[in-house]
Amino acid sequence: MSMADGHVLTEAERQMHFKAFGVMPREGTRYPDKTAVRIKVVIPSADRNLKRWLTFGHKHCEAGLYDSLVRADGHAHRSWWLYFGTITPDQFRAVDYLKPKGCPMATQLADIAIGQALDVPCSSPHRRE
Repeated sequence: MSMADGHVLTEAERQMHFKAFGVMPREGTRYPDKTAVRIKVVIPSADRNLKRWLTFGHKHCEAGLYDSLVRADGHAHRSWWLYFGTITPDQFRAVDYLKPKGCPMATQLADIAIGQALDVPCSSPHRRE
């Protein structure tokens, strides 16, 4: 179980969130399932709002938090990027539905991302380009 799988937060996770961010999540709070939908975007590499996580994290995270995030993900952090701006739908190149339509979170996220109701088949992964 991870903080990104859509489960209801335990009391320990709520306390951990409070310690990290200074705000206590309400009982029953859940983090969204970040694996439900992947939106591929095109952002020019010269855009000054685009920052590599490795560089940004080293400079702006507490050492313990940065180290915990890096340890928790294997090597995925090497591919992480941050964007400090607005990404508009015209920058979307593909939307991959990594969970079947029957997964309410996947459907909600996809509908928000595309800005319309979608009729998506139940096989996975789904893609709209």
